[in-house]
Amino acid sequence: MDINKYSRLADNLKGPLLLFIAVAAGLWYLGQGMEPYVPVPEKVYLSGKERVNIEVVPEQSRIELFGLTPNALTYLDLNSGNVKQLFGVYAIPKEQWSEESMAMDGEWDITDRKIAFTSCHAWLPGVTYYVRVDEQKLNALMGKDGGDGIIDTIFTITPPQNIKPERVTSVYPSSDTLPQNLLKFYIHFSGSMSRGDVYDHIYILNEKGEVVPDAFLELPQELWDPGMTRLTILFDPGRIKRGLDRYNLMGVAFQPGKRYELVIDSTLADGNGLRMEQQYRKSFFIGEPDREMPDHKKWTIQTPPVETRKPLKLMLVEPLDHALLKRLITVKREEERIQGNVELSNAEQTWNFIPDKPWSPGRYTLEIEPILEDLAGNNLINVFDVELAADSNGVEKVVESESNVRKHFTIQVPG
Repeated sequence: MDINKYSRLADNLKGPLLLFIAVAAGLWYLGQGMEPYVPVPEKVYLSGKERVNIEVVPEQSRIELFGLTPNALTYLDLNSGNVKQLFGVYAIPKEQWSEESMAMDGEWDITDRKIAFTSCHAWLPGVTYYVRVDEQKLNALMGKDGGDGIIDTIFTITPPQNIKPERVTSVYPSSDTLPQNLLKFYIHFSGSMSRGDVYDHIYILNEKGEVVPDAFLELPQELWDPGMTRLTILFDPGRIKRGLDRYNLMGVAFQPGKRYELVIDSTLADGNGLRMEQQYRKSFFIGEPDREMPDHKKWTIQTPPVETRKPLKLMLVEPLDHALLKRLITVKREEERIQGNVELSNAEQTWNFIPDKPWSPGRYTLEIEPILEDLAGNNLINVFDVELAADSNGVEKVVESESNVRKHFTIQVPG
């Protein structure tokens, strides 16, 4: 027997055999729903000899961290839930930071070269941001000591030069007297604004100059139009609808016979990160609550002269919702829609339609969608502010949807 021959054969098989055993063990772990064992090095510093390099990519609202050790990247990739504890981007100066400070929302991406953070919201010019990397906390999470401490930086996006700040151009409803159960305000701006903290800059004052508490429904997703030039502010329906807990606990936000002010502070940032040109205030008087559906049968039509582009007028008997009036009424002739522009006047009590082409003689139809609302949210088929009531079977009564309201008119040749 050639012992040396068999010894050499065993040496040649040892490497592949060990690899086979390791792979088999790993597959067994996975089959048991367990993660494979990854050895933890004695110390896993964020960086080696060089400090971590923090790079800002402002046009992408992105932070990139370079110079991390392979061990650190491997650990964070396998323990991605810890990333938010180690890294943070804050929309505050460094000196204002504390353990209670809330980091910006965004997405983290870990690769073999870097860690990148992309913010959910665009960064605003003129705002100071603070980036904080906690090297000590990483090692503490792994049960190790060491690390150089905190790696951080601050940066400010430079505002565009010679840019005029935006301003409030109008607020709707525009009427001086509003119902006690007012549902919303539309705030229009001269240009694009920024989102994220509007409720810190918009509030209601009573006659004593005191802020009316909890007047608005503060939604996490602010109600901006696509161009970021119109903001919808809703009043809390829980303080409007009778029978709800918030109504019973807090009561209504407004008292009839009292005057209030809507205030939009100049600290609200526009799309360039600039403060508004000036503060805006709208004073209004509160009347009685409106708990009746708009009566379209009382609306009248004023027809324009033939072969002109003078407006067709729909005379309403009360102010209606500004935004809905703009899009829920159409003019048709033989089921074909007439193209044109809508303008509102008389504190949203007159609907004006200016056609793109001169009026031709003939019969026309005004088509009105039944979800058109008044200032209290009452539409043509339902009252918004009702006491919660149920039928004998315990089911809340609901009015079924109705078809569009149609009003016919004729434009005639004089004679």
